[in-house]
Amino acid sequence: MDVISFDAYHYFTGMALQAEGLAGYLSREGKLAWGLVPTSEEAWQETPESIVVRFEQQCAELADRGVDSTALRQNIIWTPSCGTGALPVALAEHIYDLTKKIVAKVSA
Repeated sequence: MDVISFDAYHYFTGMALQAEGLAGYLSREGKLAWGLVPTSEEAWQETPESIVVRFEQQCAELADRGVDSTALRQNIIWTPSCGTGALPVALAEHIYDLTKKIVAKVSA
């Protein structure tokens, strides 16, 4: 498997419980489609900064569970959580704009 896609906004705990397997997957250069931007009305309440804070907390939790944070950060594909295609255009545009701004923040 080359890419694992998951909803990190709502279901991060499930991935954290699989930290040992995740560490092995990342050591083999597996990629994670990290769905950290919510695809619901919740997106209107989020900012790039609030999402990055959430991501940093998630990284810290995974590091505490033995996941190499460098390997994690090098193998992320940033995505909305899931289901953007069925949303009103204004909300979908906002979600993709948040995603773009998050990538700019974590890449800086």
